[in-house]
Amino acid sequence: MRRSSIATTALMSSLLASSLSRADGADGGPQHIYVLGGTDPRVQPKGQVAAFTPPAGPTGNGTWAPVEAFGAIRAGGRAAGLGGYIYHVGGTNREDYPYLNTTLRYSPSAGGAWSNVADLPCDPADPVFCPDSLPGGQPSDDPDGGGLADHAVVSLAGHLYAIGGTNGTTSLASTVRYDPTADKWEFMAQMSIGRCYVGAAVLGGKIYAVGGSATPAGPCNAPSICPKGPGADQPGALNSVEVYDPESDKWSPGTRLNIARSTHAVAACDGMLYALGGEDGGSPAIFYDTVERFDPRKGSWTIIALMSQPRAQVGAGVINGILFAVGGYNDFTDIGWTSSVEAYDSASNSWRGVGPFPLARQYPAVTAF
Repeated sequence: MRRSSIATTALMSSLLASSLSRADGADGGPQHIYVLGGTDPRVQPKGQVAAFTPPAGPTGNGTWAPVEAFGAIRAGGRAAGLGGYIYHVGGTNREDYPYLNTTLRYSPSAGGAWSNVADLPCDPADPVFCPDSLPGGQPSDDPDGGGLADHAVVSLAGHLYAIGGTNGTTSLASTVRYDPTADKWEFMAQMSIGRCYVGAAVLGGKIYAVGGSATPAGPCNAPSICPKGPGADQPGALNSVEVYDPESDKWSPGTRLNIARSTHAVAACDGMLYALGGEDGGSPAIFYDTVERFDPRKGSWTIIALMSQPRAQVGAGVINGILFAVGGYNDFTDIGWTSSVEAYDSASNSWRGVGPFPLARQYPAVTAF
């Protein structure tokens, strides 16, 4: 799925694209799942935001309500909560595809409008992340440089981290950290390979970057990193995992997934890591209803109960120890994307449907806060 054909393939292959970070809410735990921005089924960019309140008990559907809309249109960005705020990082403007370097901030408790904080930086020493920063550099979709989409955002130890993604020309290995006190982004250690459509979550004080795509949108021709080998007809999804230690500012290899995945969701819940849905990155793509769980004590991934349907570009959120899968895309619906939401019961190892997502959207960000 290449960016040039995203309106008919990659863009149409999503309702929700996200990586989930368990939000650092002011009360110590997430209370809602937020779905931010994206595009509607007619591929018109939107700035709407909605919040899901889960049911109080093991039954019931929960409720959705509108939240203050963005002051701008965004799709393909990512979000996380930190210090009483929700942050939305990067994305694209679907009218003319600039890759955005802006960061928005919103306080659910205080309300009011979304405000801009520090932009993502452009590193002149890194022509991959920021090609326009060099004299005579390659053209970029973002004339200001540093634009980012299809990445992951997590919060950890008072900072935000933007991981991987694409600037429109290549998959990125970058890690960029935001300090809200200084209102400043800075580049940290890079991953070993570029990962577009990567999922990430925090577990045990470390960041796990899980799977993704070796190319911005499409097949992989790098046999050293693609599990299915070289060739333009081979999927580009990755089954590899990298683990970031913020104390040492280093990435190290993690335990590989059983299934190579991109456009999936990753969430941490009750001391475990979950990878939900996604696709193989091929054209046409194979979409997954599979979910696997990583137990850090055993150091292994295990396939658990299937979701009710395949979900590429799925979103995820964790509230009160319950994992929710939100929306997604597959070939089994009339229009491709689905508004359904499921909750996972670890005791019975089963999924059940809850209140469906009310807004028809593709490519928004999802986070719990």
